[in-house]
Amino acid sequence: EHLAAVLAPIRRQKPNDPILLGYLAQAYAQSRQYPQAEGAFEKLVRLRPRDAQAWSALGEVRLARADGRITPEARAAFEQALKLDSTASAPLWWLGREAVLAGRRDEGVAMWKTAAQPLSPDDPRRAELENAVAAAEAGRFAQAEAAEAKGGAAQSAMVQAMVERLASRLEKQG
Repeated sequence: EHLAAVLAPIRRQKPNDPILLGYLAQAYAQSRQYPQAEGAFEKLVRLRPRDAQAWSALGEVRLARADGRITPEARAAFEQALKLDSTASAPLWWLGREAVLAGRRDEGVAMWKTAAQPLSPDDPRRAELENAVAAAEAGRFAQAEAAEAKGGAAQSAMVQAMVERLASRLEKQG
């Protein structure tokens, strides 16, 4: 919250600075101010319409606002991210999860395998994807998701991962 409070006045001076806007959107997301984060990410994708990570982050914030449900707006952001980068891990994870939970296991598993392919063997996201594939193939994924959702861990981890990915990218651009 404190970072967002510091960045918001600066953004008014530089309303079209995509790096500043990205940091502000991250700060809002990290402090769970999802409506403000969504607005900031929406402006970021208008400024950078070919930025797959920004579209992905927008989808994840929309997902967080909907308590982990993929709304039509979140789906649209994820689909745009995948049009720009067909191996974007976050959209593939969430859309694959939705497919598996809806009984379209093969479709979801294929998405997860696509997401895992470019990741290095020591990347924790790869292990998470491989574990999800194994659970789905064994018919245990839905039960594991239900147990995790009770503790709210999935949403917290999702937001933290989104913030870390975008922060890393913005530092490289910075």
